[in-house]
Amino acid sequence: MKIAKKAKHILTSISKGVRTYILITTIVSLITGFLTFLICQYFGLQGAVLWGFIAFILNFIPTIGTIIAVLIPTVFAIIQLTDISSILYLFIFLVLIQFVIGNVIYPKLMGKSLNISQFVVILSLVVWGAMWGTIGMFLAVPIMMILLIILSQFESTKNLAVLISEDGNILRNNDN
Repeated sequence: MKIAKKAKHILTSISKGVRTYILITTIVSLITGFLTFLICQYFGLQGAVLWGFIAFILNFIPTIGTIIAVLIPTVFAIIQLTDISSILYLFIFLVLIQFVIGNVIYPKLMGKSLNISQFVVILSLVVWGAMWGTIGMFLAVPIMMILLIILSQFESTKNLAVLISEDGNILRNNDN
């Protein structure tokens, strides 16, 4: 494969992967926002639509966004609701939504769609987050996806690509 053709293939694969990443993140954020809206509505919290929208937007910011998306409606629940058990249950359900979607569903979807191991997704969030904070966490999956695509293109690095792939099938990223 000529260098220009290989470079074009790599850039096309990266572009496709970034689009997939943005699409999955948007869908997961919509689901998170909608579930937040439903929980807030169920408990009678005023501004349930606003809380759902805020959760949708904040879901694009790893970790910090999740914390804020839970704390803001909880603070308003403390102000608006009189029943302490309702406030506690609202908080618990909001945390559960964020935890299950953010730590189980999202990494699994990213792994399957981008052919990156779920373990690698979680590990990359930790490593890039430790290095660059929230920005590192936001960039972690795209960085690993780009790394997988590039590593899969060269014979000397294909074994590394297999290690970080979901199923060991790097041909999904390498259409040669």
